[in-house]
Amino acid sequence: MKNHRFACLLACLLTALLVLPTQAQDKPDLVRGEDFIETPAVGEGLCVSNAFQSNMVLQRDKPIRIWGWAKPGEMVTVSFAGKETSTTADDKRYWQVELEALPANAEPESLTIRSKSGQLTL
Repeated sequence: MKNHRFACLLACLLTALLVLPTQAQDKPDLVRGEDFIETPAVGEGLCVSNAFQSNMVLQRDKPIRIWGWAKPGEMVTVSFAGKETSTTADDKRYWQVELEALPANAEPESLTIRSKSGQLTL
């Protein structure tokens, strides 16, 4: 009985040693810039980063940074929880605003982003 268990254990170990390295070779290593997209897909007109979604939860007591894209030179206004701030999109269409930190709140709030080219509400 001992010899049978030893033989089974040895067979399992040999199989693992022979099979696992070939499986590891089948999976390519993740290489920055090759296996994922660093640049988000951006539509025409006013867009917000995919990091911001409906039903999202924002961290309390920390400044809230919101970013996205709009037409170059276009003014973008962001409103959230009674606070509002504006910025202008740069020549690459990028914009970013920072809203002041807010305390914890269990009530749902709407995030509104508007510009001349459109409005988004999350």
